[in-house]
Amino acid sequence: MDNFDSFFPKKRPLLKKVPGSPDAMQLLDEQILEEMLNQLEASSAEAGYPLQISFYEKLMQCDLLLPVPAGTRMGMEMPVIMLENGRGEKGLPLFTSENNMALWLEGEPTDYVFMPFVALCGYAISAQADYIVVNAAGPYGCEISLHDFSYLAEGLLPPPLATGSEAGGRKAGEVMIEKNTPMRLGQSAGLPDMLMERLNHVFEYNRQIIEQVYLFDIAFNNGPLQPALAVRMPDDCEAKWETELWPTLQAILHEMMERRAILNVFLLNQSGRLESHVKELTNPIFTGKPAS
Repeated sequence: MDNFDSFFPKKRPLLKKVPGSPDAMQLLDEQILEEMLNQLEASSAEAGYPLQISFYEKLMQCDLLLPVPAGTRMGMEMPVIMLENGRGEKGLPLFTSENNMALWLEGEPTDYVFMPFVALCGYAISAQADYIVVNAAGPYGCEISLHDFSYLAEGLLPPPLATGSEAGGRKAGEVMIEKNTPMRLGQSAGLPDMLMERLNHVFEYNRQIIEQVYLFDIAFNNGPLQPALAVRMPDDCEAKWETELWPTLQAILHEMMERRAILNVFLLNQSGRLESHVKELTNPIFTGKPAS
């Protein structure tokens, strides 16, 4: 935990579920969750990523408790209650049970709602949280970074952060999308001019290994539409995606994109049905080497 301190008023209302909120569909098994976190804490960096993904998969199946100010009613705009650490970073507190929430409130509880964990990740994004803090006062808990809950909000498992490394068979920056994951596409409003200028320079420099590049918006499950780039390479050049093109694109995006911004990048050679949908939706923004 990162020493998040709440800034609640000193007097708090009684602990109670917000009237009209649904009963939890599936609460977490406290013992299983604690064991998973203990294993993750004791693991090496190489072994930690698969354990982290198993932990996230468990959370995505369950509902958690979100504290809200007294008097909150379902259907109204949800007020934001945050924690803050010494660096000024904001954490959204979530709890796995009433008992764990009561520990944090030190006998002065507040209202709460049950919400699916994936929906709470989306709520954390809209509230501009830097972290999700699970069980802020124990007896066990963790912090979930903006990087991770940005993916979890869309029902996706986050990729590892270490650039150039592999973890659990997945490369840094690579997100695995299940075959039947619902998605929707939309026309793009464009990217910032400076970013497009840098990207176009890369495309032009690599035109011999690029056929076409598309820009559009995409959403997974019930998540929000986000900008996306899709690259089609000649089949005999596909191996250069990981050695030449993708590392350069990653470096530019890391340098130029704002902290909370997301740009999905796809290699259409490996995207299955996505390519046909993209071509129906929009025209390429760049055309390089023609298909042989």
